[in-house]
Amino acid sequence: MQTTPNTPPVISWDDLFDQATEDASIHLWAAQSWLAPPSGYTQGYVLSLALCHRARSCAAQRRIKERAPADYAGYGAVLKGMFDEAKSALAQSLENDRDAMQAVLNGEVWAMAGSLEEYLEQVLRLEEDARLFEDHPDLALEVREAAHEFVVRFAMMDRVREELGGALFRGLESAELIGRLSRIGERFRESIGCFHMIRDLWPAFKEREYNEALAWLEIPPSGAEAEDEALDEPLMNGFRRLMEPRDEELDGQRTEQAVALGLGELDPAEEDAIIETLALDSAAMDLAHDVRTSAREAMAQDAAPAVLPALEKALRPAPERKSWLEALQAGLSSFFTPKLAAAAATACLALFVFLAIPNNDADQPVSRDAESAAVSPRPPILPTGSLAVLARKNDSRLNRVSALGSAGPDVFAMEPRWKLESGDALKVKASVDQDAYVHVIHIGPGKVASELYSGRLKAGDVLELPNEDWFVLDKKVGLENIILVSGHEPMGDLQSALAGISSPEDAERVFEGRHVQVFDFKHL
Repeated sequence: MQTTPNTPPVISWDDLFDQATEDASIHLWAAQSWLAPPSGYTQGYVLSLALCHRARSCAAQRRIKERAPADYAGYGAVLKGMFDEAKSALAQSLENDRDAMQAVLNGEVWAMAGSLEEYLEQVLRLEEDARLFEDHPDLALEVREAAHEFVVRFAMMDRVREELGGALFRGLESAELIGRLSRIGERFRESIGCFHMIRDLWPAFKEREYNEALAWLEIPPSGAEAEDEALDEPLMNGFRRLMEPRDEELDGQRTEQAVALGLGELDPAEEDAIIETLALDSAAMDLAHDVRTSAREAMAQDAAPAVLPALEKALRPAPERKSWLEALQAGLSSFFTPKLAAAAATACLALFVFLAIPNNDADQPVSRDAESAAVSPRPPILPTGSLAVLARKNDSRLNRVSALGSAGPDVFAMEPRWKLESGDALKVKASVDQDAYVHVIHIGPGKVASELYSGRLKAGDVLELPNEDWFVLDKKVGLENIILVSGHEPMGDLQSALAGISSPEDAERVFEGRHVQVFDFKHL
């Protein structure tokens, strides 16, 4: 369908120009600052901001030039002036500081691409766990948060890739970086169904990219889930034989339950209770996931599948000992088919997690100290926080209302990216899934971070801010961010940390090693 020149975008022209102004401002600041960034920023991060927001500024200008009403021509001219100034700064950097820019791309930005790959692997792993545990609420929330974090980072790095392939930066040696980011994009698109838990955010992602036809935004993730493949009966019998009781003293019950879950063999009468228990044990979740994955892989190929990462990490044999995987596969090869041997070998790994196979005397018992030495310690699981925002309109005219008991009919639960106006009131509620130290931070339109609360919060308790009154929005309009940071220890020098934060991305960088939950809304 052909669009007339004055057809408005999905968002209003006022909102579009606000967003375009933000992109142009960040682009100009980053283009002028990347070589000597302010405290709390790195060259690679600021250079990536310059490239990302340059691409977004170009997209905004294309949209404005094609469709904006004549009334907005003056705004468009201002944005173009900022863009041209930033372009001049980058061109000067390419002329005078090309080697420094090349070094940053080869070092820090390359590492950022590596982190992006790790984020994608984390999402795929969590989504598999959530499906395996039938969308357990805690896992479903973790998948949603991880998927959202990945897409935000990917959107930025994909724009970086786009700019590096453009005419301005063609003189840089960035083919390998572009290729790496392109492969991440391909893997993302191939795995798009794993992001179904955030499909409701796709319109917001498209809006953020000015509704451009970007490849990763063209097909929203589907909620349809693939059916589990049925395992061959011979393969199932092989697993059952491997799980028969043995003489060794092991934590057999939980191991058997995890393997049964991986194979879909749990007793229906006990399934819910067992899943609830295993979901709290990261080792059991890893085992169930790896059994399911290895079984599928064995059915699809005759060769043995690669040892999965979780088991490879947990089962590093001491240098003087024989590889128990080789010993196990050699012993099985005489009576298993290649498919069955490969899957069975991987599935029974957990039975030998705390056992060592001596080189000389097979009957020699293994000490507990030796068993512990072969197991890599797991880092403590981070406490996960959740945020809710209640709002009350200044004039009580509502377009969304939810029943909140005694809160009153004029109070409604906010969703991210909703809009409030100056004079409206809001209240923040926070909780964590385990005892934690929490910080609640606000970043307003002025991009200044301020502390709303710091302290200890117990699992199951609900922190309400303010306790009895309400926050009232002032006259400063723009994007508002409420951020919940949760961790095992409090932040040492919080005020110094806040000085280096002007966006949610900054908060995630500054509070690395803690869980960061962001809730944003538009203040009109």
